[in-house]
Amino acid sequence: MKTKNVRIKAEKNLIYILSVLWLLLQLYFSFINHIQPVTLSTIFLCFALEIVLLRKPLKSAERFPFLRIIDYLALPVLMWVGYYAIVNQLRIVSRISLVDKVYTEDIVAAVFIILILLEAVRRVIGFNLLIFILFFIVYGFGGEFFPGILNFSGFKLNRFVEIMTLTTNGIFGTPLSTTASYIFYFMIFGALFSACGGGQVLIDIGMSFSNSKTGGPAKAAVVASGLMGMISGSAVANVSTTGVMTIPLMKKVGYKPEQAAAIEAVASTGGQIMPPIMGVGAFIMADLLGIQYGQIALSALIPAIAYFGSVFLLVDFLARKNTWEGKTAAIDENMNVKTDPILPRLFLLIPAIVLVVMVLNGESLRSSALLATGAILILNIFNKKRLGVKELFIVPFVFAYEPAILLDGTAFEIIISSITLFMGVFSLAVAIVGFWFAPIGKCHRLLFFVCAMLTIVPEHISDVAGLVLIILGGTINFCQKNN
Repeated sequence: MKTKNVRIKAEKNLIYILSVLWLLLQLYFSFINHIQPVTLSTIFLCFALEIVLLRKPLKSAERFPFLRIIDYLALPVLMWVGYYAIVNQLRIVSRISLVDKVYTEDIVAAVFIILILLEAVRRVIGFNLLIFILFFIVYGFGGEFFPGILNFSGFKLNRFVEIMTLTTNGIFGTPLSTTASYIFYFMIFGALFSACGGGQVLIDIGMSFSNSKTGGPAKAAVVASGLMGMISGSAVANVSTTGVMTIPLMKKVGYKPEQAAAIEAVASTGGQIMPPIMGVGAFIMADLLGIQYGQIALSALIPAIAYFGSVFLLVDFLARKNTWEGKTAAIDENMNVKTDPILPRLFLLIPAIVLVVMVLNGESLRSSALLATGAILILNIFNKKRLGVKELFIVPFVFAYEPAILLDGTAFEIIISSITLFMGVFSLAVAIVGFWFAPIGKCHRLLFFVCAMLTIVPEHISDVAGLVLIILGGTINFCQKNN
């Protein structure tokens, strides 16, 4: 037992050392001694794989400790791959595909990185994705044995290595390059922002909605997830931070377990489209389209607000329906979430404001993230919670038909399109829940669904017809309530 504790402590210290070295090398190669993006991606991946191997050991390593040696042996191998990438970077970036020779060291490095990457996929995600990847690797080598349209001559080892590791068409493509060049620094910002208390401020602002009499905890989940999504860009991070508080509260006030989980999941998923820090896809989109990330973030603002607005309306109507049907539990003071005073902690949001301003002003993503991180470190001096050393709704379819939703058009077009969008979202929420002022029958629900669809069609006559029908349906439902 003592030997095991010593080993675990040594592994933790090794992880800390590797993490610090990773950060220092990222900063050095990004701002001081610039290297090729494909080389930076290789170094980034090697460090990431080292951390995965140490953090996710083989399950059988508990019974057979000698299996842990495999992970330890992989560490120097990955270091060698990183060294190989630095030494050969000029040759790799200047080589001509299908013309220049593939050397033995290229093949060895590729085999090592691919095998370790596949094992990391198995440990972190599971066999499903691994089997999927292995199928296409087998198909690549054995294409000549497949029937019909799947048949092709297949790859030789040299060609496979060339595609996977010597060009940007394989492992070191746009997703990894974008992660190593930009997202890495936003991850640092998000982690430090949450650790210093800024994330908790956003959660507490959202949780203040839990004291509402109608659907409070569910509304808290939506608002808190939206605010956290501004700095996390991750559905998983949102669920893990806000869900642990909102899901139990929702169940206490009468939501079914599946309803509570679904509300939190849907609300948290929206964090990927909420500016300023959006999901990985937004960064890749900026890189592929060759436009500034700030422009994409600004274009996503109205759709993101509409997304969270639609979820907010859904939970509100669902709560009203539960209250009407007598399914809502009595609310007592014990269900209210007690939070620290928010106003004295608002200064912790300054780094997020700095980040938003810099990104929208067109500053480089790395500089924006690093300066915002610097603001966190400065505020840390005045913060009581100081950082230690270890610390599918309507929206996707609408902007495809109406570019003004993405702030592409005149001010009048943007305003009119936004109003139409939110009316459509409102109508769709009513149609899905079947409740506004009072329960709504199937025919009236179909009417509201038609209203929502009319707002999608990019014609003024359909927008006017949809709005008139929404007002008519609302009036009828209000009269039903009074009767």
